[in-house]
Amino acid sequence: MSGITGLYNLDGRPAADQSLRLMTAAVAHRGPDGIRHWLDGAVGLGHLLLQTTPESAHEKQPLTNQDGTLCITMDGRIDNRLELTRLLHSKGSPPRNDTDAELVLRAYECWGEECPNRLLGDFAFAIWDARKQQLFCARDYVGVKPFYYHRSGSLFAFGSEIRAVLALDTVPRRLNESRLADFLVEELDREDEESTFYQDVQRLPAGHSLSVGPGAFALRDYWDLKAPPVLKLGSSREYGEAFREIFLEAVRCRLRSTHPVGSTLSGGIDSSSVVCTIRELLAAELKEPLHTISLVDADESRCGETPFIREVLRGGGLTPHIVRSDQVSPMTEQMTDSDEPFEIFTYFTNWFGFAAAKKAGVRVLLDGISGDHIIPPYTYLATLARSWQWNTLRRELSFGSREFGESRLSILRTHGLAPMMPGLFETWRRLRGRKLRPYPEGSCINPDFALRMGIQERFELKRRKLWAASQNIGTLHSWSFTCGVLPFFFEHSGRLAATMGIEARHPFSDRRVIEFFLSLPLPMKTYSPLPKRVIREGMQGILPEMVRSRTLLADTGGAFMTSLLKQDPVLSVPELSNQALGPAKGYVNLDAIKAEKDRVDSGFPEAGDSVWQALNLALWLGSRRLHPA
Repeated sequence: MSGITGLYNLDGRPAADQSLRLMTAAVAHRGPDGIRHWLDGAVGLGHLLLQTTPESAHEKQPLTNQDGTLCITMDGRIDNRLELTRLLHSKGSPPRNDTDAELVLRAYECWGEECPNRLLGDFAFAIWDARKQQLFCARDYVGVKPFYYHRSGSLFAFGSEIRAVLALDTVPRRLNESRLADFLVEELDREDEESTFYQDVQRLPAGHSLSVGPGAFALRDYWDLKAPPVLKLGSSREYGEAFREIFLEAVRCRLRSTHPVGSTLSGGIDSSSVVCTIRELLAAELKEPLHTISLVDADESRCGETPFIREVLRGGGLTPHIVRSDQVSPMTEQMTDSDEPFEIFTYFTNWFGFAAAKKAGVRVLLDGISGDHIIPPYTYLATLARSWQWNTLRRELSFGSREFGESRLSILRTHGLAPMMPGLFETWRRLRGRKLRPYPEGSCINPDFALRMGIQERFELKRRKLWAASQNIGTLHSWSFTCGVLPFFFEHSGRLAATMGIEARHPFSDRRVIEFFLSLPLPMKTYSPLPKRVIREGMQGILPEMVRSRTLLADTGGAFMTSLLKQDPVLSVPELSNQALGPAKGYVNLDAIKAEKDRVDSGFPEAGDSVWQALNLALWLGSRRLHPA
């Protein structure tokens, strides 16, 4: 991942070269192939280059147009290059070279603030328009590329990481307790797409653009993700063939690289589809065999993924790299160095994969991330119940109970009835005289802190939003892409990749793939008898049959978490106490965390998420000097 930085003195003061250099220095790891700066009056733009595509080898940013009235700094990869070039020629604005930044700059010249709608790919950019005295900024559809900013009456500053913005001593370092509270409540975490742990630093939401000028600030949602018309084909095989055509192109355009390419391989349907599509259909696009990165449990008897990984590797044509859970090293430095604490441990396990990829010389790493979001489980249960499709609903509940270890009644209540009737179960509890918690059940938040932050009220507000979305299966499915979960993952994962000089790419997050799955009819979205039916149909003859027909779900994250909780000298606390939790003690529920720690010690690693969360928060807060808001 490359990096971008910039500042705009809204009061007209000249931008200071030293301030801009402080910002780029804070994220210097993003520019192993060069760092450049551009200043013009009150504006300064910075660019940090990580060369990954052939075109980036001769790219020089920040980049101006011919008369110097426009200047762009961009972190991104444009995938519809041929189509865009043809359109620009037809508009009388042919690109001067083949770099992605030039294409975006020309697109802005032609279509102005509508230009993001013309782009396909992963991007975050800022364009200074001297004629309008305005900065125009945009972030890609699903938030693969990060964009953070600070705004005050006299300053607008932005960067690919929060630390770039905080490098300016005029930006306050105040803790955002509202975001911290969301962090501790799974149902609310990542719900707010704009806030960060810093009161005075925001994120530009995915699929949004931003225009900034003296006395002007306009945030705009440019990607209105509504369910397209239902795609009507004759059979599940035809749907599979349609998927394969779109997916093949989504993978192909992510193979543009001048360096070795890799892909994660967990043994699941999604990552295996990426790996096997490259091996079987796109091998000629690479200069050397694809590298695969797999994280496995050191105890093979507990690792359900290992046989499926081996089955993919058995087909040959790959250079495999295996990372075992007993090979992990202490992670305290990475945890405290992060701009924000990690919500979920599985986000953090990517660091081990990126380290293995870097050792193998890989600069571009694909993965199967987002495969679970293109058809998220349970999103359609309320629709089935509302439309009286009881037989299908019964099959889905039975499947969910069998695969996810949750009772059918619990699944129905949480994902089928609750979205249809918000507040029903809380009303029932009140009628029975049961006291409501100030926070959702299962949360590790301190009850007093939850009450102070109004968590229960915000939780109810989210339920009502879900109820509104559940009125239409297309709307609810769209919400799974726009609710903030994916951008948060991409931000955390992307920063870990950037520290290793790696660009992560995600074929299942391609806009064309997302819109295809949104267009599927309801029978193609259900999980029973097998989930991801359309992917399985499309991968026939490409995936090994053992993998294509697998039903077992497995997760190696628990094994890595257990290893870290035991081996890391900071995380392996023998007994949790307020002293161990340090600055987090007023925010977390110590009794709840102790109970979870006892479960981990008793052999249930899946219970470690709350322990990890609390210790991670304590370490992170202890490494920061944050002022109260």
